[in-house]
Amino acid sequence: MLACRRPTRALTLRDNAGGWLVLGRMAPPPDPLAQATFALRTIRGGGAEFDTKSLITRLETAGCTAVRVLPRRGPAPLEYVIGQRPAA
Repeated sequence: MLACRRPTRALTLRDNAGGWLVLGRMAPPPDPLAQATFALRTIRGGGAEFDTKSLITRLETAGCTAVRVLPRRGPAPLEYVIGQRPAA
């Protein structure tokens, strides 16, 4: 979880008032064994495993507003969590 703190804070502190921060993640499969395998492959490949609630909390803690999950489109298991930096 430490991996996301600094980048999120740094990105939200930049001079982009009113800009949007978009975090993408692969949604895990519903099967518990497939979830564990998915997490292992993600971490082994250099990624980090974050759940949607954690990303929402991190964006809100960093000062973003209008934080939400965009609806998924198509068959790909991609989820996007977005938040807007407050206007100056």
